[in-house]
Amino acid sequence: MTTNDNSQVGAIAALVQKFGWGELVIIHEDSSYGNGIIPDLLLALHEGNARVVHRTVIPPRARDIYVEAQLYRLMALSANIFVVHMSPSLASQFFIKVNELGMMSTGYGWIVTDGIANELSVMDQRREKKRSRHVYCLWAYDSVWALAKAVYHLGPTTSMQKNDSANKLSHLAAIPSRRTGSDLVCTILGSKFMGLSGEIQLKNGQLQQPVAFEIVNVVGRIKRIGFWTQWNGITQGLHRSSVATESPSLRKMGSIGWPGSSSAVPKGQRVMPKAGKRMRIGVPIKKGFKELVGVELDRETNATIVTGLCIDVFKAATDLLPYEVKFDFIPFPNSTTGSYYEDLIYHVYLQQYDAAVGDITITGNRSSYVDFTMPFTETGVAMIVPIETSRSTNMWIFLQPLTVDLWLVIGAFFVFTGCVVWTIEHGDNNEFKGPRAQQIGMAMWYSFSTLFFAQREKLISNLSKVVVIVWLFVVLILTSSYTANLSSMLTVHQLQSLPMGESIGSNVDSKLIKTDLINLPFKNPSFPPLDTVEDSANALRDGSRNGGVSAIIDEIPYVKVFLSKYSAQYTMVEPSYNSTNGFGFVFPKGSPLVPDISASIAKLREDGKLHLISQNWFQNRSLFTNQDSATKVARLDSYSFRGLFLITGITSTVAVIASYKFRKKQSTTAQHEVADQPVEETFPPVGDIPSRRTSFKHIRRYSY
Repeated sequence: MTTNDNSQVGAIAALVQKFGWGELVIIHEDSSYGNGIIPDLLLALHEGNARVVHRTVIPPRARDIYVEAQLYRLMALSANIFVVHMSPSLASQFFIKVNELGMMSTGYGWIVTDGIANELSVMDQRREKKRSRHVYCLWAYDSVWALAKAVYHLGPTTSMQKNDSANKLSHLAAIPSRRTGSDLVCTILGSKFMGLSGEIQLKNGQLQQPVAFEIVNVVGRIKRIGFWTQWNGITQGLHRSSVATESPSLRKMGSIGWPGSSSAVPKGQRVMPKAGKRMRIGVPIKKGFKELVGVELDRETNATIVTGLCIDVFKAATDLLPYEVKFDFIPFPNSTTGSYYEDLIYHVYLQQYDAAVGDITITGNRSSYVDFTMPFTETGVAMIVPIETSRSTNMWIFLQPLTVDLWLVIGAFFVFTGCVVWTIEHGDNNEFKGPRAQQIGMAMWYSFSTLFFAQREKLISNLSKVVVIVWLFVVLILTSSYTANLSSMLTVHQLQSLPMGESIGSNVDSKLIKTDLINLPFKNPSFPPLDTVEDSANALRDGSRNGGVSAIIDEIPYVKVFLSKYSAQYTMVEPSYNSTNGFGFVFPKGSPLVPDISASIAKLREDGKLHLISQNWFQNRSLFTNQDSATKVARLDSYSFRGLFLITGITSTVAVIASYKFRKKQSTTAQHEVADQPVEETFPPVGDIPSRRTSFKHIRRYSY
């Protein structure tokens, strides 16, 4: 006998549309009652061109600290219009905290559903007592009246027997269900009459939607300002007229008092609360690594200039916020305790600074006192080691530039090319004639000698010349590749090995490095502090034996700054020990800016702007150098040159086939010419007759 909660979504959407609110926040109870209205409410707001920028869900038995934390998050949003749908008991607890946090001030707007509005008189006993006779009382009366009408309609068959009516009240549960009970339910569901709350008619077991909703304004007292109906929308009074004949005056509402005793309608967006207050942001003062954060004093204007990667990322993140945040960078003075970064964080914890921006590492211990945003740099640590140049002493190193299969393929093509040239030339070229052993040697000699010098043997056929030209091109590519690879293997760059007990350098925050890196592969390593990039380079150049260091272990941002200047002499190696969590911005516990700044950092990373900011300050070196990859050179295989071998193979095959067809055609033509000529018998002079020693080959030249 109560209406469906979804029937009021049209009234809420009409209010949002009337005041032109484009963005709002929905706050609802995490229960079947609180969640049931949400899908229809979202749809109605979307149809009215309103966007829900955030949804907050509160458990029915939420503690005050949880409600307060959620309200802090809502204060950081750009939207200042809130729709609240929860039980009256939770709403009473919720709005007490809303008032304590100053969210009932100018600029805010609150809309509550009828479940809360109908209990306003109960929630505040100072209000008019006549308001306590709300619609629930009318529905209760109409419910009893519907039951009475149904009993009267069914007649005396529903009356109870005497022995049943005489039972004690405690025995009511023992009364058996009667068959007429289902008839009674059907009669109630089918009843239709005019009750005190309006027309009573059930559809699908649910009271039909009411014809109107009353809109009230609560500012110290409850004040009716209008109604909402399905046929007229928002009106000042109830007038059952069609939309077509409705006058503009019906669309007006009564005067409204907004939070903060303001008469101005709140905007859909607002600036950050306390926008007039400028945030005090502490920044560390560093000797070196000013690419990350640098503090300089302008002597002409006496103004503090703060630059660096961390500063640019923070400015870019705040620019993405939907509200304005004003801030001033305050250089943090040198620490007297020796723990510079810990002191800076402690000042944020004491709220002497509103935030801290710089190369501040996220750790579990620090997170117990302050809140960090998500990291904006690469996480982890890396090692910087020198690169040594050495000569290889392997006597068979000249075979290593090429794989075994490539050596075999090259040898096969040398033989194949020599055979092709011999096949084409030996019929007409005297250089390729003679005994069989001589011909085989000539073919191999001609092919392999193309590696070193031009051949003295002249080629007669154009086909063999084409074959040799293509083969010389292949040989040129092979020799060039072999020479380059062999040179790389003869002179290799090796990562310097680090013996146990060597000195390992780090930046000024070496305490953090020593605390986190508990699995260092060194025995009792020392950590001399290195304040600048130049100090690090000089220490590596001197080495541990001369008072320097053998390697530097540091967080990746510091390593990238170093390698942007000294990448030729040093390299970065991926470590196998624990990593850190990167740099983050520091805020006091519970600061509403933390989730918003984190969301902005994620947006910068997705759009690639974070990468561009990083490249603006130093070369982007996100890849580690592995020791194996630094000392090994890839060998060349046959797969890399398959295109070259395919070209020379096709060229040689086509040349052999063309030469065979040309010789066959030439032989056929010669036979036809001999057959057409008459035979003349001539006798040579006696002196010209060959001797017995003349070979038979020469005798056949003469005709007797």
